[in-house]
Amino acid sequence: MSRRAPARLLVYHPDEAKEYAALIRAPRARVAVTVCATPGEAAAAVGEADVIYAWKFPPELYPSARRLRWLQAMGAGVEWVLVPGLPAGVTVTRAPGVFGPWMREYVLGWCLWTTQRMDTYRTAQQQRRWRQETLPARQPRWRSGCGRSGSAGVADPPARSIACIACPSSPGRSAKAISSWSCCR
Repeated sequence: MSRRAPARLLVYHPDEAKEYAALIRAPRARVAVTVCATPGEAAAAVGEADVIYAWKFPPELYPSARRLRWLQAMGAGVEWVLVPGLPAGVTVTRAPGVFGPWMREYVLGWCLWTTQRMDTYRTAQQQRRWRQETLPARQPRWRSGCGRSGSAGVADPPARSIACIACPSSPGRSAKAISSWSCCR
C-alpha cells in the first residue's frame, strides 16, 4: 500500500506567522507546514503549497502557486485575496463572526476618543494644565450612525453599544436587513 504525500500548508503573516503555525494541530505525516513572514520566504515555498493560511498574502505570488487548491484567510475580509492573479479553481474561505466583539470595542473607543476630544485632554494633562474650554458640549440628541454592519456588525452591532451610552443610533441605508434593530436603553 502506497502512502499519500502530506498536504503542504503555507502559513503566512508578516508579524505572527510562527504563532499561527503553532496553533495548527494535524498529524505530521499528513500535513507539512511551512512558515513564512516575508514575501521572499513565501516566494520560495508557494510553488509547492496545496493550502495557504494567510493574512494579506502577496498577490504577485499567485501565478507561482501551481498546486494551490485552498486559501484560508485569517480574518473575515477577503478583498486582498480576490484579485485577478488568483488561480482558477482555488477555494477561498474566511473566518467570519470571530472579530465582532473587538470591532465593537474599537468603534466605540474611537467614537468616544474623537467626540470627547481626548487628544486635547491628554495634551493638557501632560502640560499639567486644566483647560475649561476643552470640555465638550453636551448634546441631548447627539446621534451616531452605523454605515456598514458586515458580518461583525450583524451579530453584535457597534451602534448598539454606542446607543447603550446614551447616544441614540440609527443604521445606515445598507442595514435594512437588520430586523431586530433597537436601542438598548
